[in-house]
Amino acid sequence: MLGKLTGALGLFLFVADTAMMGLCFLAAYFAKKHLVMADPALDLEPYLALLAAEAPFVLSVLALSGIYSSRTMLAGLGLQARAILKATLLAFVVFVLISFYVQLFSYSRAIFTLFFAFLPAGLLLPRLALLAANRVFGRPPAGVRRLLVFGDPAHLPDLAGRFASSPYCRFEFLGTAGEADPPRPEDLDRIVQGQVDGVVVDFHFAKAEAIAEVVNRAEKEGVSVYMTERTLPVTMLRFAEETVGGLPLVALRPLGLPPLGRVVKRLLDTAIAAAGLILLALPMLFAALLIRLTSRGPVLFAQRRVGLDGREFTMYKFRTMRMDAEASTGPVWAQPNDARCTGVGRLLRATNFDELPQLWNVLRGEMSLVGPRPERPEFVRRFKAEIDRYPHKHWVKPGITGWAQVHGWRGTTSLDERIRHDLWYIEHWSLWLDLKILLMTPLLGRKMAEAPAPSPRPSSDGAGSEAALPAAAGPAERPADTA
Repeated sequence: MLGKLTGALGLFLFVADTAMMGLCFLAAYFAKKHLVMADPALDLEPYLALLAAEAPFVLSVLALSGIYSSRTMLAGLGLQARAILKATLLAFVVFVLISFYVQLFSYSRAIFTLFFAFLPAGLLLPRLALLAANRVFGRPPAGVRRLLVFGDPAHLPDLAGRFASSPYCRFEFLGTAGEADPPRPEDLDRIVQGQVDGVVVDFHFAKAEAIAEVVNRAEKEGVSVYMTERTLPVTMLRFAEETVGGLPLVALRPLGLPPLGRVVKRLLDTAIAAAGLILLALPMLFAALLIRLTSRGPVLFAQRRVGLDGREFTMYKFRTMRMDAEASTGPVWAQPNDARCTGVGRLLRATNFDELPQLWNVLRGEMSLVGPRPERPEFVRRFKAEIDRYPHKHWVKPGITGWAQVHGWRGTTSLDERIRHDLWYIEHWSLWLDLKILLMTPLLGRKMAEAPAPSPRPSSDGAGSEAALPAAAGPAERPADTA
């Protein structure tokens, strides 16, 4: 709930802070040139080059200080101002120490001092602008989140006040219940129908069994469950923690990627996908020509898949089957040596070259290079009812390759194991883990796990779990690539 709503907010503030850093630096330069110990001959060009090197450093310090965390962004403006001041002071001290050793003070000390003096005010401006826009237009920048709240009736007014004080998001209480009240059928229906963004529990932990059914249903449907400090025994291990209006909340489920992590992952995806489409343009053109000359129908096959937050998108791949492959059967999985494959299609599937058009999905922002493989909507509806925590895989973008795939969990292997690996990836994501998976894909893609008998559920890797790399795994059971 909170992790998702702060994703776009964190990205906006990150971009706005980058722009404000540039403006603060220019303000410091012109102040030094014309006002403070004026130096009309001061040249701007070498300082712009230094700014390009300094900006990533300062942004990294801000991020590591928690400026873009949900805890800070959803807190009051006073807490944000204190966090910005502390982070700016830390960046200034570290920068001075670095400058001492690499002798950067051949540049004007006044410019850097003025820059760090202007920076806190500059960083506060975008946040003030968001609050002003909220008051003028009446629409919070992070949107509206709908909550079911269970807790002591005496504490509910304070709880409502804490949530109401959130500066960038409006929370609506769809329903509240006390400790002695049983879960209402309409509350369960709201969770199943996707009308609830989060469940907040404010019981003492010894009494929380009263709403076990609601918590379990929320967990099954992928709805965030948050508990206040009163709910948890002090011996519990650390969980993902958020703060709304000064109220600490503990998340009982993965929150997806942190805001800055989404930015970094998106930059990596865009750079590699763009480079891949350029470098592989000629081989892809040759594959398209072979498909066109050897079989009837379009070169590309487009199919609806389920991605981030359960939203559907159109996934592309090279067509490898006859046009009427599912005319009589409906949606089914392909089998090894499937007779419906064309001659060229078998070659493309064996090398995973048929997946390369998904680089376009990555460039469009619908997929990532690394993530859980996407499924067709028909199968998602089925798996949600059969597999615990299955909806949690939609808390990140689907990928061309993934943690499950490089460990051999695809094809006729256990679907439960694939989901377990997908959830482990979401909970332990880091940039280094993504790079590790990308390196493992061509090296380990051919090594299938010694799988037990196929799962009683039909298993699918979402039109090819293997990465779209020519050196990746051999043929495996996949959904047919025609509708």
